Amino acid sequence: MNKVFNPSNKHRLDNPERRKNMPPEKILGIIELKKGDVFLDVGAGTGYFSIPALDTVGENGRVIAADISDEMLTEIEKKTGDPHNLLLMETTPNEILLPSKSVDKILMSMVLHEINDQIMYLKNLNDILRDNGTITIVEWKKEETGKGPSIKHRISKEELDELAIKAGFSRINNHEFDALYVAVYKK
Repeated sequence: MNKVFNPSNKHRLDNPERRKNMPPEKILGIIELKKGDVFLDVGAGTGYFSIPALDTVGENGRVIAADISDEMLTEIEKKTGDPHNLLLMETTPNEILLPSKSVDKILMSMVLHEINDQIMYLKNLNDILRDNGTITIVEWKKEETGKGPSIKHRISKEELDELAIKAGFSRINNHEFDALYVAVYKK
């Protein structure tokens, strides 16, 4: 892996500046998450997106908060208790083991640049995604922004499009937030 987020920095994942620059509700709106959806949050961290998504998917939906760090998943559990529509899933750095076509929407926020075999990982997510499902990827712009990983570890929008196409996706749209961009792809 290029640079895996250190769980000791988890306080940086939910702070007023981040909420101002990238409100989770706005990203969930871009995803068009709705009642009854099965939502996979890849690299869920402390639940920045997973927790507000619980209300959005409602009683008949499900949020799968996946992370390689048990410490991060424990943070989500502390914040939420044990709602019936939340599944906490510890994963490996290389894949997420879920059945084919079991998820409606996937969010991967500031994670892809940490993955070694990005195409293989995206192909795995494509397999998990139901027909007509979408994947939303949030990444750092490939420019000097004064925060985030070094430029050499970042993925440009154009590079992301190439990776996504090789993994079987096509882009629907993209948005920009401060030092980040958000790209939405369909299966």
